[in-house]
Amino acid sequence: MTAHDVIREVFDPSGARVVLPGRVWREKVLRGHPELELHVDAMLRAVRSPAHVEADPVFEERRR
Repeated sequence: MTAHDVIREVFDPSGARVVLPGRVWREKVLRGHPELELHVDAMLRAVRSPAHVEADPVFEERRR
């Protein structure tokens, strides 16, 4: 993934890098939820500082 493909990048509380690829933002998120276009900063704040985190019931090494 090149730098121009990334809309935004943040780190979650565990230090994991989380990227928002431009293609996913446009073709998945905005296509299904155009009202989110003005709220990308709020969405990424939730990634940086979530109110709740729990273990993934399927993948032991993941959180959600």
